[in-house]
Order: sequence, then structure tokens, then C-alpha cells
Amino acid sequence: TYLIMLSEGSRGCFQRLPSRLQSYLRRSERELSRLGPIVLRSSDRWETVRDWFSLYCQFSVRAFGQRRQDSAFGDDRYRTFVRDVLERACRGRYIDANALTVGERVIAIHFGYSIHDHLNFVFTTFDSDFARWRPGHLLIHRLVQLAEQRRNSLVDLFSGEKQYKRQWSNRQEPVLCVDVWRDTLRGRLTRWCVQGLGASPVLREVERTIRRSPILLRLARRTKRVGQRVA
Repeated sequence: TYLIMLSEGSRGCFQRLPSRLQSYLRRSERELSRLGPIVLRSSDRWETVRDWFSLYCQFSVRAFGQRRQDSAFGDDRYRTFVRDVLERACRGRYIDANALTVGERVIAIHFGYSIHDHLNFVFTTFDSDFARWRPGHLLIHRLVQLAEQRRNSLVDLFSGEKQYKRQWSNRQEPVLCVDVWRDTLRGRLTRWCVQGLGASPVLREVERTIRRSPILLRLARRTKRVGQRVA
């Protein structure tokens, strides 16, 4: 998992970024500020979070569509599931819902949660109309500043091989996955399939090929959905 340790403060975290990215972000701040104040808004009111989530889904579907890919938030069942999780997190008062705005316009959104003194970075997207100004990076910068104000010790970006996570994090920790199967015939067969076939170099290469191809990836997802309906 990728961590942003705040021992150096938000200024230190920014100064560790690649110099070119620092320059881009300073220029983005200057240019966007001409359109209106740049503000990170936070809320745990469900009415506000609900509106931000609706906008989040629109941003995500549009951004993926421009790359000829399918957003998970275009699926009604997935969208309803995440919406219910966010509503429960609001009721429980442990949600971190944030919107980066320029004037009155929302340009980037984050949904996460706080436990102890950790700000956990989970769902994020931005308005593709503002892509040239790197709103995703601007959002992370403001979240790091927010975490510092709260006296959080770190921002957890979680796992996932993304360039922006490598750029912002100053510490990495291994993620351990534990698989549990029932001690039944079906459970043993499942374990054999996952551990035996899953370890095959051939199948791993097939998986990598599918993930690299948008067409094959869409076909695999559709096949999975059909299989779920049949099951």
C-alpha cells in the first residue's frame, strides 16, 4: 500500500514531488484561480454527499467513455451498492467526503474514511473538462493539507499500481491477502483451481493480455456479468 507520511508536513510532501509536476501544479493553481477561488469543501451531511456522488458517477462514466472503456459506476447495481455504503458511512460519522471547487463549480471529488489518525483515500475522480489542469493532483495536495490541519499522521492511498501514487507516496508497505475456503469438496476444488491454475505462467500471461486490451477487457466483464446472472 502507498502511504504519504506527514512527518515532513504538507510542504515537505509537495517538495518531494518531481520538479516538473511541481511546476505544473503551481501553474494550474495560478490559471484556475483566475476562474474563481480554489476551495476544498468537506461534508458529512448525506444530502450533500448524495449530490456529490451523483456528480461523481457522471464524471467517472464520461471520463471512461472518452477512453472507450466502461466505468463501474455505469452499472446500476454497483452504483447502488456504493451509494448505500456512503450513506451508512455518513450516518456513522466516519466518512471523508471532499469536493474541490473553482468558484461554484466542482472539478474533483473524493470519498474515503478516517480511522484513528489516518485519512484513507478510496474513491476519486475529476471533471475531464479540467483535465489539462491536473485536478486529481490538486485534490491530493489539498487533502494532504487537510490531513496536516487535522494532525493526521498519514494519508493512505492504498494499493494499485498507479503513477500518481508512486509520485506522492514516501513509504510503501506490503499488502497481505488471505484466502479462506470451506473444508468441503467444493472448497478444496476451488482452492486447487485458484492456487494451482492461478499460478500458471500461461494463465497469468493471458490475464495480462486481456487487461492490456480494452476490447478483450470489456468482453471479459460482459462474460462475467452473464455468468453471474446464470448462476
